[in-house]
Amino acid sequence: MCDFEFDLQRAKLYEQVADQIQALIVQEALGAGEKLPGERELAEGLGVCRTVVREAIRALEVRGLVLVKPGCGTYVRAFGAADAATPVTLYLRLQGQRASAQAIEIARGLAPELAASAAARGTAADHEALKQALLASGADGALEAAGLDAFWAALVAASGVGLYTATLLPPLSWLHGQLAARGVAAAPWLTRCGAVLTAVRNHEAIVARAIGRDYVAALTEELALPPAP
Repeated sequence: MCDFEFDLQRAKLYEQVADQIQALIVQEALGAGEKLPGERELAEGLGVCRTVVREAIRALEVRGLVLVKPGCGTYVRAFGAADAATPVTLYLRLQGQRASAQAIEIARGLAPELAASAAARGTAADHEALKQALLASGADGALEAAGLDAFWAALVAASGVGLYTATLLPPLSWLHGQLAARGVAAAPWLTRCGAVLTAVRNHEAIVARAIGRDYVAALTEELALPPAP
């Protein structure tokens, strides 16, 4: 089935097998709902016992790549950008005090470009979705992170680049959570989002990029994070 050697110095052989099965899914471009070879066939092809294959399948299930149906077999699961975002979110949570500094660096690089892409590619339907996300956030009282998250998620949809869901939204969500924890007023942040919406609706990519940059600068100042070098 494949031509590779296992690293016997690694303790967890099943993880190596999981990586190889994952490579098989990618190389053969197996789509969501397609069935993988059975345990016996995989074990024979990979040169390992069925117990190792079984553990590898469980690892892939944890990764969200496959779905095991008892008595039926193992199937490729639909894997979207939101699935890819999960480990990024977990990584930030595990970083503790270092998370905000790392999150702001990612936001500096990507948030302006996302805003510009949304301005260049967004449709009337995208503009309406952005408006509704902004209206749903409300302007009274303390900031709720979920409202800002929803607006930026709508920007991702408008950009047409789903990978921002995994690369930018988790860091932004983390930073929005830090804002909310400080009890900051919602109105100034919704005003900033409104400025982004105006630029996007007017298809002004350069303006949207600048406003996105200002948004991150405001996050940096509010959270007392290191300024851009």
